[in-house]
Amino acid sequence: MGRKNATGNKTSTVDRYRQELGRQEKKVTAEHRREIKRLKSEQETVSYWKMFSKNLITRLLNIEYPLIQAPMSPLTTPELVASVSNAGDEIRHVRSLTNKLFGVNLFIPSIQYDILPHEIDSVRKELKKLIVDKRLKNFSIYIDSIPVKLTKDIFSEQIEIVLNEKVSVLSFTFGCLSDDIVNKCKQLGIKLIGTATTTKEAVFLKHR
Repeated sequence: MGRKNATGNKTSTVDRYRQELGRQEKKVTAEHRREIKRLKSEQETVSYWKMFSKNLITRLLNIEYPLIQAPMSPLTTPELVASVSNAGDEIRHVRSLTNKLFGVNLFIPSIQYDILPHEIDSVRKELKKLIVDKRLKNFSIYIDSIPVKLTKDIFSEQIEIVLNEKVSVLSFTFGCLSDDIVNKCKQLGIKLIGTATTTKEAVFLKHR
């Protein structure tokens, strides 16, 4: 039993099945071609990125991709540092969470001064108020637990810790490291990354 097609000829059931099968095959083939094209595009993108990502920074720091999390002072937690390194608040804490490379960022103080306890309390109150006002209850700032040492030479203490712990990378900003610190870091194999905020700092970094 069959039916007439556009030309008036009868089309058998078998012919109709064959035609439908042909349409389905063409549909599958078209979808398959699109999928192959998409996968090829993704592979080319990955290949290009791998080729592009291999540069002086990746070789110098021995990392797979040139992705570096920006230092964010007390906003950065060891968990955040570890997650970025795998894809601080304390060097040992970060090392307990990841065996990947991470660095420490320090501000070079231009002025040494004493910080009074009531000034610290005042700042903490303002920060807490800001968190409440902006509904940042889950924001990763542990205000009350942020240690503040009331000494005139906090930076020297920080440098001593960096050297003792032999961190992989030390980045610094708002100033220049002394030749003594630079030499000690190089002797320990600590990579240095400086931020040039002035012409003087740019010249220093160029020659060091």
